[in-house]
Amino acid sequence: MPCPEGGAQTAIYVFGFIAAGAMPELPQPMADDGRIGLLAHGRIAALITQVPACDYTGPGSAQNLADPEWLMPRICRHEAVVEAAMAAGPVFPARFATLYARLGSLTGFMAEHEDAISTYLGQMAGQQEWALTLTAALGDPVELAAIAAELWPEWADLKPGLRYLRLRRDRPVLLAAARERAAAAMPALIAPLAPHLTAHRPLPRAAIQPEHHVEAHALLARTGQGAILQGAVQALAAAHATGPLRIAITGPWPPYSFRPSIGGNSPCAAQ
Repeated sequence: MPCPEGGAQTAIYVFGFIAAGAMPELPQPMADDGRIGLLAHGRIAALITQVPACDYTGPGSAQNLADPEWLMPRICRHEAVVEAAMAAGPVFPARFATLYARLGSLTGFMAEHEDAISTYLGQMAGQQEWALTLTAALGDPVELAAIAAELWPEWADLKPGLRYLRLRRDRPVLLAAARERAAAAMPALIAPLAPHLTAHRPLPRAAIQPEHHVEAHALLARTGQGAILQGAVQALAAAHATGPLRIAITGPWPPYSFRPSIGGNSPCAAQ
């Protein structure tokens, strides 16, 4: 929809930064947006488009950002552009809805942080990010009972009715124990993968369904190591198939987890 009169009509949307001279094949823009292009400055270039400013800022933006039918196609488009850039070389991905009011503000940011972004792009050359996750189906009574059997020595001697009552009464204790065990198990799972990794780091606990818990690590590996990592994780999953934890690896993903903070604040807001 058109922006109200008196305000900025368009804003510069930034998908991320790549090395100057790289020429990725970029997706088509969305119907309301401008053509996706490159803005070069020195050794780096920004992947940008023009968007209606009022879609992301101002009175109507809250409704847009709360509407999945409006939001999800734009999040998917953002990721598609970043992944297209990854196919051509390393990328410093910006967060969704990184906006600049003027090209001058964006080029000023690029001038200030050219060295840091260029160094990061060099470090990410030939690297891919993967995610290793541990999931416990904590809403499953069978899974909870298995945790209870490990946690409480007297569990085997309790009658079914008492087991049911204790599961209901002490459910928070069991959930906490499952989460702690997932976190404690992660180092042993990372160890056999370490020879294939450049780096790894824990991810913040995701906002997930309350009946599940995910413990996750971001893995950085050389391009071409994906099949080896996937095979190693499949072997780990098979070895732990009878336990309460489910092990999986996903990727490759844009390297958000290894992106440095620039000037204390990575680009993420209107400028």
